[in-house]
Amino acid sequence: MSLKSTHTYHLSEVGLSSSRPARVWITPMDRDIGIHDHDFHEISFVLQGRADHVTNEGTFKISSGDVMVIQPGHPHGYTNFQELVLINVFYLPEWLLEDLSLLLDEGGVVPLFFSSSLFRAPLYKPTLQFPLLPAYWSEFTRELMELQRERDCPNPSKLLLKSSIFRLMRMIARSLQAHDPDFAQFGLSHEVYLTAQHVEKILREEKPYSEDDCARAVGKPPLGHRKSFKDQAGCTPYEYYHQRRMIRARNLLVQSRLNLTEIALTLCFSDSAHFSNAFKTATGTSPLEYRKTYRDAARP
Repeated sequence: MSLKSTHTYHLSEVGLSSSRPARVWITPMDRDIGIHDHDFHEISFVLQGRADHVTNEGTFKISSGDVMVIQPGHPHGYTNFQELVLINVFYLPEWLLEDLSLLLDEGGVVPLFFSSSLFRAPLYKPTLQFPLLPAYWSEFTRELMELQRERDCPNPSKLLLKSSIFRLMRMIARSLQAHDPDFAQFGLSHEVYLTAQHVEKILREEKPYSEDDCARAVGKPPLGHRKSFKDQAGCTPYEYYHQRRMIRARNLLVQSRLNLTEIALTLCFSDSAHFSNAFKTATGTSPLEYRKTYRDAARP
């Protein structure tokens, strides 16, 4: 089954910014939602009601307590609903990926919520739906409401916003582990994990990428490391490093006052022109356009 999307929703349309990098959107359904896709991860929780969820993998019944995780670029829609109310969660991934070293140790969190931002090959199924563990229902709903309440404050705490997002993701991952025996044993391979941790280290230290150093950190010769990593992740170690560097660039553009030259040097580009060209190639927009879209004008 191959669905054709009639509309693409963009992250810039859901009201995210540097001071409010996450939000909750409660959607009572009063009409069918046609086949659509988005350029961001969609996390949906069925608060009440039921419907048919149409995906490339087939059409599935959803009802109160179900969770859906849809990766970017994968079309889906809803039909035949009865009193359906969805709660959607949106977030700027680069804001959360500043904590990638910790997230890598959290079971299925990276494959579920960030793999399309980091790798070229999906690390798990692109469209998922499963029941949230009943023991989590009250806590999950309460965390959603806390997230939205904090976001609506005049000066929201990003620490509290981030804490709520991570708690929601962990409850979802644990529910999937209980629901799907295959996912219970799922995680990043040791080689992908070591590569990702090495890349985090050199980004923190503002050092350039070295294929030999990366292979040495993994314990493989460079050619063997490059081939096996690409087989698993769909990209070479250097391509992964560059993608991670572009995510770091987006965060610096939104969360810092660094100018383009300072960001370029921080990320080991030779100059701001080289950085700007690489950023536009990777994201489809210029660094300044991206900063204008997501950065609050009044941010100190």
